[in-house]
Amino acid sequence: MVERLIVRLCNETKEQGGVITETDIAILLRLSGTMISNHVTSYEKRTKKIILRAGTEMYIGKSLTHKRLAFHNYKKKISTSENARLIDHTPESVDLYISKMGNV
Repeated sequence: MVERLIVRLCNETKEQGGVITETDIAILLRLSGTMISNHVTSYEKRTKKIILRAGTEMYIGKSLTHKRLAFHNYKKKISTSENARLIDHTPESVDLYISKMGNV
């Protein structure tokens, strides 16, 4: 229940052109930041989908970023089009992420 609400908050914020932090979510839901983080981590591990929030969209903090996930999928020989679908980005973004990660 809480995980679905977190995903919905993040997706609707993204659809409106913004990003939301886990701290913002904790305040809105009157839950601890740790609890929100645990729900996010659990959801992402279980579904293999990233919840779109400030940490993943802006590459800050310890969040699993789209860039890192795109590169991980690339190393697993997942096609660019499938990789883009999995991380909910364009194939062009995936190619850019992979090229940047290859230079790190």
